[in-house]
Amino acid sequence: MAGRYPTAADFTSVIHGLRLLSSGGTLTFDEIRTATPAIGASKIRVMLTVLKQAGLIRERRVPRFEMTPRLFAESVESVAAAYDERRQRDHTKLEQMVVYAQTALCRTAALLDALGETGVDRCGTCDNCCGTAIRGEAVAQGAA
Repeated sequence: MAGRYPTAADFTSVIHGLRLLSSGGTLTFDEIRTATPAIGASKIRVMLTVLKQAGLIRERRVPRFEMTPRLFAESVESVAAAYDERRQRDHTKLEQMVVYAQTALCRTAALLDALGETGVDRCGTCDNCCGTAIRGEAVAQGAA
């Protein structure tokens, strides 16, 4: 996930580039990318999608983008902050998946606990309860 999500500074750079280019017409993706060479193409696409969803730009005939007056009048800090919250939620979900994948405890109990259910310590049927889970040491020894 590192580097995948645009930062507030990335949003500011794109907005600055759009301000320099905007002459009331539409811009192609390549023109926008040329104005912001320090930012990768995938991040720019993500930011254009976020700005479009916020109503700050309009997508015309693909792939041309029209800047709305709101883009330059409003602060994009709220858009960037909302996207940062999304990044944090996604990071939390990823951490939860890693913990689930690496746990030696009952997987059913872990899932039920995540859903707010209690009362199950061991299900007796998951790979950890049955002792069939493949451990990292066994994989490393088999690969050696």
